[in-house]
Amino acid sequence: MDKLALVLMLAVTAEALVEYGKSLAAAFGGGDYKAAVLQLCAAVVSVLLCVLGVVLFSRIEKTFMDTV
Repeated sequence: MDKLALVLMLAVTAEALVEYGKSLAAAFGGGDYKAAVLQLCAAVVSVLLCVLGVVLFSRIEKTFMDTV
């Protein structure tokens, strides 16, 4: 069950990254630089939170790595 949850979480994350990339490309392409910079700042903040140890996948990651 944990593996299924991990696969679903990774699929949702991958889909979100694709949509985020398309949104950034549309913002830069359309000349809406304010929205693009705001999105990039949000991405930097989220990466910093992950680096500081706020990992959403920690429980599933631990159980997944134990079963591998």
